[in-house]
Amino acid sequence: MDEVVTTAVAVAAESVVALEIVSRTDSTLHGHFPLDTDIITQALTDGSAAARVPDAVLLVPAFPDAGRVTVDALHCVCSLDGTAVPVADTPFADDATFGFRAPELRE
Repeated sequence: MDEVVTTAVAVAAESVVALEIVSRTDSTLHGHFPLDTDIITQALTDGSAAARVPDAVLLVPAFPDAGRVTVDALHCVCSLDGTAVPVADTPFADDATFGFRAPELRE
């Protein structure tokens, strides 16, 4: 990830192209947050004026059309009958690479 962002910043600087990077994760919050956004911010901070350093990182944990909602910091997967099941209580939590350590986003 670091190499990709650093290369993008360098190419944008050489090309005099404004660079904006958006980091996304999937709707069950698999991913490396906040590591990915920290790497991006650091690379942009160390980079050139072609890159715009983020003012903030927004975490928007919701994809209602796919049955993923967050209520009071508890991220849930809605079952077929509409029941909201905490994602930490689903097989997603056991993923060897992107498993969960805590059921609440604040933890």
